[in-house]
Amino acid sequence: MASLDDYSQDLEELRHLQSIAKRPRVLSLISGEIAGLENK
Repeated sequence: MASLDDYSQDLEELRHLQSIAKRPRVLSLISGEIAGLENK
């Protein structure tokens, strides 16, 4: 099981990727992953 620090780092990296993503499908995928991690 991932630690809280791992989740925090994952969220930070996903938010960075979200800020540089340009394609709607990619943004949607990243947003879904962020939402999934935030709900854990």
